[in-house]
Amino acid sequence: ETHRRAGFRSRYPLFLVFGSGHVFVAFSVMGYSFILLFLILGVNAFFAAAEVSLVAVRPSRLRALAKQKDPGAQAALRLIADPERLRSVTQVGVTLASLGLGWAGEGTFFAFFGWLLGLFQVHVSDFWLHGISFTLAFLVMSYCHVVLGEVIPKNLAIEKADKLSALLAPPLLVFYKISAPFV
Repeated sequence: ETHRRAGFRSRYPLFLVFGSGHVFVAFSVMGYSFILLFLILGVNAFFAAAEVSLVAVRPSRLRALAKQKDPGAQAALRLIADPERLRSVTQVGVTLASLGLGWAGEGTFFAFFGWLLGLFQVHVSDFWLHGISFTLAFLVMSYCHVVLGEVIPKNLAIEKADKLSALLAPPLLVFYKISAPFV
């Protein structure tokens, strides 16, 4: 209650508040929107890493792990048995995550920049605010998407193909089966 009486919700959309010996973590809709963006970015990273790790892994290594009853290796072997379908499924996942980033990104950045400008009492028309927020959202989200959602996961997948293919194959196999009618 202390953080609401202090005007917390209108001044701080995302941050921790320290007061009267307590720490309040209160997220506004904007805070949840940023969390959603990072979750979608994580989904994109999952599909990018899964695709590259399953393409880069040595099948002989997976067969050896599968003989040791590793369920991840067994799932990975099922996935790499049909490489065209594997690529299609991972591309559907990456595309859906990319669309989700675009959908959630512009609105979140519009709200954030509107809040930021209001904090400094700068008045900008909605036309300019939308233009600025769209441009900045595009630049920031593109950078995050490419670096955090593609490059880093793919580099890790190449370096750790054995471990990541066995780790990521079971959830990818579930998505593979769910998306079967559509891919």
